[in-house]
Amino acid sequence: MSFTQHRADEVISSPYQQLGFSIDPVSNDVLLELDNVVQIASSYRPYYHDYMIHAAARFVDSVKRVVFVGGGDSMLLHEALKYPELELVVGLELDQWVVRKSFQYFHTQPHFDDPRVEWWFG
Repeated sequence: MSFTQHRADEVISSPYQQLGFSIDPVSNDVLLELDNVVQIASSYRPYYHDYMIHAAARFVDSVKRVVFVGGGDSMLLHEALKYPELELVVGLELDQWVVRKSFQYFHTQPHFDDPRVEWWFG
């Protein structure tokens, strides 16, 4: 994939991978790349994250427990927290830097203060 209109804003080398954040100066669309592979764009969020949670939720009576692997951008977490009967959501993420930098660039909340939310890193 090529996003020629996006300009690199920050590249970070964590113990696990290289994180890159690029921004389109016209639309303010933000891209996250891990090891030079595009993972998500902020403009793509409604087409991916909403569907991932809500489509699966249609097959259960109530959403009480959710686990997701990856998803350090906290966008899946945001969708899971919309279910009022939710008791626990666990995010399994390799790299803490993805969560922290996604908070900065995507303005997504990791909800570290919510007792229903657990993050496991490593």
